[in-house]
Amino acid sequence: MKLALECPTKIYYSSSDRYVNRKFHDPFYKIIAESAFQVEALARALFPQGLCVKAGSTDEAVEKTRGYLTRPEVVIFQPALVFDNFLAQPDILIKKGNVLKIIEVKAKSMKPNQPFYNQRRARFFSSWSKLLLELAFQRFVVSRALVELKIENELMFLNKQALAEENGIVNQFQIYYPPHEEAILKNLPSADVFKLPSGMFLNFNITNVLNDFLKKYKLRQFDNRDVSSWFYYLNDAFTRGKKISSEIGTKCKSCEFRIDVNDSVAADKCSGFTECWQNYLDNPSEKLVEEEDLVIDLWNSQNCQHYLSQKKNFIVDLNQHDIDPVNFAYPGIAMAHRQWLQIYSSCEKQNLEYFDRSAYLEKSKSWKYPFHFIDFETLQTPVPLFKNTGPYDSLAFQFSHHQVEKDGKKCHKGQFIYEPGQRLPVFDFVRALKSELDKDDGTIFCYGEHENHLLSIIFQQVYEADENMLKDKKEILEWIPKIARIKGPYSNYNIDKRRELVDLHRVARYCYFTPLSKGSLSIKKLLPALLNHSDYLKTKYAAPVYGKNTSFPSLNFGPVSLIRFDEKQRVINPYELLPAVFDDTSLRPWLPFERLNDGGSAMCAYLRLYYRDISASAKENIKSALLKYCELDTLAMVLIWEHFEYLKDSEFDSRPQMHQLMKWR
Repeated sequence: MKLALECPTKIYYSSSDRYVNRKFHDPFYKIIAESAFQVEALARALFPQGLCVKAGSTDEAVEKTRGYLTRPEVVIFQPALVFDNFLAQPDILIKKGNVLKIIEVKAKSMKPNQPFYNQRRARFFSSWSKLLLELAFQRFVVSRALVELKIENELMFLNKQALAEENGIVNQFQIYYPPHEEAILKNLPSADVFKLPSGMFLNFNITNVLNDFLKKYKLRQFDNRDVSSWFYYLNDAFTRGKKISSEIGTKCKSCEFRIDVNDSVAADKCSGFTECWQNYLDNPSEKLVEEEDLVIDLWNSQNCQHYLSQKKNFIVDLNQHDIDPVNFAYPGIAMAHRQWLQIYSSCEKQNLEYFDRSAYLEKSKSWKYPFHFIDFETLQTPVPLFKNTGPYDSLAFQFSHHQVEKDGKKCHKGQFIYEPGQRLPVFDFVRALKSELDKDDGTIFCYGEHENHLLSIIFQQVYEADENMLKDKKEILEWIPKIARIKGPYSNYNIDKRRELVDLHRVARYCYFTPLSKGSLSIKKLLPALLNHSDYLKTKYAAPVYGKNTSFPSLNFGPVSLIRFDEKQRVINPYELLPAVFDDTSLRPWLPFERLNDGGSAMCAYLRLYYRDISASAKENIKSALLKYCELDTLAMVLIWEHFEYLKDSEFDSRPQMHQLMKWR
């Protein structure tokens, strides 16, 4: 139902294996699924008498569920109930006499007494509409399939305020991916093996809320239908294999049925996204939709829906009246200028980079050698890994550190990864970080707000820690505000004169633009785009000059060529060249992806270090992959900085050209 509310056309695409579905390949979605999987398993542990419906087909699952429901009292996991052509599969059913409770378990964390209904405006909060629609569907089907029973609905959420009472609860639930099968829980323990935190789950009886929702809620985007008639409408279309056309809009930007023309993951699949846009644009060629820049791809635009209403479907359809990039009196590339450069590049089919040298000089004048480039990896699990932590608490477990001297010497200076233990990793993490950075007062670089935000969280965690656990607590509390802005309840500990922590992402946004990244400033997108521009970096790093025993030493890589080319002579994204975690194919079912190349996959892999059934050698493979991935993040920062420095020193300055471009069109 959530999928249908996002876009009913997706129901058609998701029911056929002809279409690409990027959720099957994207580590981000895999991690979300893992979280939900573990939380549901944890919830089941509350009902040790529960019976799980295991079946090879839907019909068999329905028959087993009916058989279990003949008992006067029963708890059923993964039940299947049918009414007409409708199928409902709640997480848990509890029958007591003539009362049947439908329980839906969510990995989301909440505080007690969070409401679903906006009393002041007399309507449901829009943020809850997708979830309530999903639950309303379950109630709709179950109440008609079992008319003799009184139906109640309950939601279970993780309690944001509950703290774990022991270590390692989450890793009692080891996730494993058998070849060509869905994820399973390996060697699931009985409930008495671990102790659930007191109040781990919040239970909300939403029977009245759903009754009210079914009666009052109208789907304005679908002809103002009521909920029940919309269910029938969707069911009819699904049964007949009919594609429901949906309005094209900004929501299409994140469509999982879109194929990236440079991606070989789905080379043999069709693109549902392309089909939708072909219909909307009166059937232009597939190539036009896939290769031209659509207006929804304009960087950081809040006006895409407005442009579409004016039939401005492609970026080339936009002009100055849409963007208004005229104010160019101050150094730096503003949002409107960045969008205008993207429009110009799309129209003129030019892949020129733009660099505002004066803005960069202004930004960099206070930087002080030696330069330190740092990156953190963070753990956020729905079920706590450590004692006295709660759902989704941020726990730093790894960092990488590159250093650049004034004479140009560069090295991978240091790193840290917390070896699985019984206490919070942040204490050893921050102590190791302090040891790395406290030797001088050189400028520290990060990419994005993550590092500063995490240091602020670490300050709070250290502040609230028992001094017996952290003998150097006072020293650490004095050090963190010297390099980071403390936010939240401890912001009064900030100091006026702070060592500079430079966000290289902001520098790139302020000073640099390349159309090759499609406007994106993500380090994973910017790095390969920038490398494709830079003949200087191509020449310098095509040779194996980076790695152990080279002029640019590494702690994890042997001598390696950072620059490699594909068949079209484009620089391959270095993140795609990271080695697979496991050479031994028998170990691959422990991870839902082959290699680590983003923060989510790194977090997922790190959790495996706590699994009791993974061998020591396999854990060494995981640790090695984590170290290489994190090192590449700080190396990427060095390469971005090095490119900016080269442009500055060669007096490359696009500002005069950018002045002229503001008058274009």
